[in-house]
Amino acid sequence: TDKKEIEDLLKTSSNGVFMTKPINNAYSFSGGNTNYAITFDKDDFIIPVNLLTAESKIKVTVYESGKTSVYDDCEVSKVNREGSTIDTFEAVISSKKLKKHEWKADSKITIEITYGDAYDKTVQIKYAVSKYEKGFLGLGYTVEFKAQ
Repeated sequence: TDKKEIEDLLKTSSNGVFMTKPINNAYSFSGGNTNYAITFDKDDFIIPVNLLTAESKIKVTVYESGKTSVYDDCEVSKVNREGSTIDTFEAVISSKKLKKHEWKADSKITIEITYGDAYDKTVQIKYAVSKYEKGFLGLGYTVEFKAQ
């Protein structure tokens, strides 16, 4: 069939033509894997490099107590190049504004990656606070996040 011939040409089920998984999946009839392993904590988050392009824009939206806060100053602060292929590289993403955010027990987070070089295709990953504890005498707090 035509779909099979196109899939075979693009090789989307294995390596694919594009290095960025979401863009590769957009040109696949099978859809590909859309579960992405991102590590999120209150100071920064880690995204596999193969989820980013040079034109990627990252935005974090926090929903809590009926209020929405948007952080669009996210940038790659470091790249961890463990292993020998791009599939093992990780980008550490930070935001000066997000670091100052005062988390709450009901916080829900959406990380949105927009690919400007792929017709503004987007990928969204959602998180929620899974553990929230105030520090001794109310000073500071500990917060952990879980993917939704």
